[in-house]
Amino acid sequence: MTRFRENGWEPDELKVYWNAEQLEILCPKDDQLDKEDGRLPPHDPSDVDVVEALRQCPVSKRNHAGKITYVNNGIEKAVFDVPRNAQIIVLNFANEQSPGGGYLRHAWAQEEIILYNSDGYRALLDLKYGRMGGDYAIPEFGLAYVRNIRFFDTDTDECRQADMLVSACYCCFSRELYDNPNTKDEWTTNNVAKFRAFMAAAVANTKGDGSNTYLLLGPIGTGAFGNDVHQIGSIFREVLTSKMMGSCGPISNAFGNIWFVSTDAWKNDVFKEILTDDEIAEVE
Repeated sequence: MTRFRENGWEPDELKVYWNAEQLEILCPKDDQLDKEDGRLPPHDPSDVDVVEALRQCPVSKRNHAGKITYVNNGIEKAVFDVPRNAQIIVLNFANEQSPGGGYLRHAWAQEEIILYNSDGYRALLDLKYGRMGGDYAIPEFGLAYVRNIRFFDTDTDECRQADMLVSACYCCFSRELYDNPNTKDEWTTNNVAKFRAFMAAAVANTKGDGSNTYLLLGPIGTGAFGNDVHQIGSIFREVLTSKMMGSCGPISNAFGNIWFVSTDAWKNDVFKEILTDDEIAEVE
């Protein structure tokens, strides 16, 4: 943090999205692209880059491989396997009301692993004391998005830059910031909304047209929060195969590559069984 972020994060590098709809309205319709009236949709100042990018590379014109790969490794190692010139977007399995979850208690869940191996903790503190005015709450159906954290490999002194999706699942064992759904149908509906939000944020914040973006996902909520792996996999399937943000096909095709990263190989095996389908993409 001292090496690269002594002065912290700039306001336009810290974004907060309340829901997927907030991102959907940033996407121009095809007929709007031909108009030169200069009118832009309502947007937060941190999303000036997003509004411009979605006009330069509209989602409706993105039709990439959306190649799904399963990586049985820690997220802190997987980022170094991404080609060096590619954009990396990492899904952080976040705690919704405490920056970094158990980071200061030396816990070892996925969020803490990311923060032990990057400068991302400072970004979460800047979110709390900057964007969020001293409180910290990840929106129930939204997320925070952080530009330009750096992962470090202490053995080689190498670093890799990545963006971070900060999204939280429900905890099956206790009430966290938000009430848990009362029924299976409500759980499904709410989680589809959560996943659509972080997918929309990833699409909106790709550099260029997304063809050289690696989106690193994983079995969010299936560790300490106790969500069922099969059910989470089914939510991913529903969202990845859906049309969003004006896409002409599955939203997975807005990306060149999607990796599911987990140290639990069996979870990736479950996901592969659920997600292997021509409707999604080629699977490796």
